[in-house]
Amino acid sequence: MATPTPTAFVTQFLTLGPLDELLPTVKPTVTWEPWQCSTEMLPQYFDVPLPTGNLRTALKSYNDELIKDCEPTSTNVYGMSACDFPDASLWCAFTTKAPPTILPEFNSYASSASSWWSARSSKAVSLAHECPLGWYKAMLSTPAGAAWLNQTLIFGECYAEAHSTSKTGYTLKTSSASSSRG
Repeated sequence: MATPTPTAFVTQFLTLGPLDELLPTVKPTVTWEPWQCSTEMLPQYFDVPLPTGNLRTALKSYNDELIKDCEPTSTNVYGMSACDFPDASLWCAFTTKAPPTILPEFNSYASSASSWWSARSSKAVSLAHECPLGWYKAMLSTPAGAAWLNQTLIFGECYAEAHSTSKTGYTLKTSSASSSRG
């Protein structure tokens, strides 16, 4: 598969509306969805590229540092008190704080996050809008689904911004998310 250019990621329509649908914090109130929703494999959109090995350890340590003084201000999708997910700009700053030896692995991971989202964003946003109940259930059925999708979007944005001459005008959602997929 060819790697999309960073601008392909940047030009995706990540605005507040689609992000609220992609990362809902409350159960949708709809009681009916089109029958076509039942034919979609919605959990695949929460099966995101994950960091591994030393990078995963470094990101976990960085996350712990970002949230060390956190006082829960909201409730996550599981109904538990949670801190807001650290802002995208703080996550992008990981490259300035991480050991230089981990940066090639981070760049590879962020590139894969950017490519993964570029290949799925249009369909994901459409399905989240058309199938909100199924989307919500898929998110909940995937361990830390919302947190990992949000982090994938953020690292994809970090990669795109670092490899693009034009900057985006959007800010990724800082949703309430906790725990991590093991």
